[in-house]
Amino acid sequence: MNESAAPAPSKDVRSRRRDAVFLGALLAVSLALNLALGWKIREIRTAPFDSATRTGVVLSAIKVTDLDGRPQTVDFSLPAKATVLYILHPSCGWCFRNMKNIEALANSRGESYRYVGLSLSDPRLPVYTKANGITFPVYSIESYAAVKEILLGSTPQTIVVMPGGKVVKNWVGAFSGDNQKEIESYFSVHLPGLQPAQASKGEF
Repeated sequence: MNESAAPAPSKDVRSRRRDAVFLGALLAVSLALNLALGWKIREIRTAPFDSATRTGVVLSAIKVTDLDGRPQTVDFSLPAKATVLYILHPSCGWCFRNMKNIEALANSRGESYRYVGLSLSDPRLPVYTKANGITFPVYSIESYAAVKEILLGSTPQTIVVMPGGKVVKNWVGAFSGDNQKEIESYFSVHLPGLQPAQASKGEF
């Protein structure tokens, strides 16, 4: 007696199986992409973001614009003093809170260092500089190539550049916590600390 053949799966069953296989493959691809993206984001977030990653870089002259709109050059090949580049921006609340610190540093160590403020171009910069009593020259950076070369991070940022352009120190952030301790030790100064958080003067 011959055994009867098993009935072939219906079209609906075959269709559901194909859909399940397709969805499974799609899910696997999506999972792989999410894992790859997750690792990439993790690498970015955990990448060292301190002075060690940026010291040793040699900066060339930086094309800037002064507060009157005139083109200028910040040159590191001529000055006998090392340069302290202080990166700020009118919309940066931490820059405002750090204002007394950077002014105290510039006033106490001005005989040994040249202080230069740099900001991305912003029409509020002249008013902001005057309203906050910044005593050292502040310039706008017009070129994103210059921004890339300086390796700018978050504002405020403080970069010590030796004559010839070699970066020897780079602190990202306001002068508080470890930053404050390191800066006070490096420059042999005592800093007043951060101002209370509030709207920055000259900010619109």
